[in-house]
Amino acid sequence: MRGGREQQEDAYAFSDIVGKHGRKEGLLVVVADGMGGHTSGEKASKLAVKAFLNQFRHESGTLRERLQSSMTASNAALATEFKRKPELEGMGTTLLAATITAAGIHWISVGDSLLYLLRRGTLKRLNADHSFRTFLHAMIETGELTPEQAAVHPFRNLLHSALLGDEIELTDAPEDPLELQEGDLILAASDGLQTLTDDEITRVLTSVPHKKVGTPADALLQAVKKCKHPRQDNTTVAVIRVSRKAPGKPRRPARHTKKPTRAKRA
Repeated sequence: MRGGREQQEDAYAFSDIVGKHGRKEGLLVVVADGMGGHTSGEKASKLAVKAFLNQFRHESGTLRERLQSSMTASNAALATEFKRKPELEGMGTTLLAATITAAGIHWISVGDSLLYLLRRGTLKRLNADHSFRTFLHAMIETGELTPEQAAVHPFRNLLHSALLGDEIELTDAPEDPLELQEGDLILAASDGLQTLTDDEITRVLTSVPHKKVGTPADALLQAVKKCKHPRQDNTTVAVIRVSRKAPGKPRRPARHTKKPTRAKRA
């Protein structure tokens, strides 16, 4: 969902995780939110996602090693593009990638894209937020700022870390996977979803029919639209439901004409 932006700067992809003998072992989801203005942000996110998938599919090793290597490849792809087109220097992107397998969920992220787990009606953010928002929230808790002041703070969207083709300042990549349970919902999204509070996200996800694949993401997008935020950021949402019916494989998201269970972009 493009929202109030002139350009669509989000990119995303789903891919099967294929093991030995071509056996499908799980699902990979990647979400990137570009920055740099106009076509630069769009180019950065698409380039990063493409490089990530290519490296992941050809890399051996553990899932964590493959995620790390693929993140490095995405960053290197941006550096190569800068050498080819110096005028693009300064563009960049966030990147979140998660693998869902029988072992649980592994992830790696840089920037402020969101990874949530909804389990039995409780929503929990899994990955770190590399934006200034974390400091603003702390200032709200200490009384230094009001929620209203934080909402319009000029630094609220600044990032401490992103893919810029240079050294990556911060990444979030836990060593061990988080075990998943039957019925868990995994939500991967760009930060445009933060037009909604966590309570609102929970309310939407728990109020839609869970048997209809695609419905939770569509409902989240509609909720973002209803807010009618005048400067609504691009919003991409992917929702994956964990099912143990097929051992080692989560239930795949719907793929309605290139819109897998995702909230387009607002």
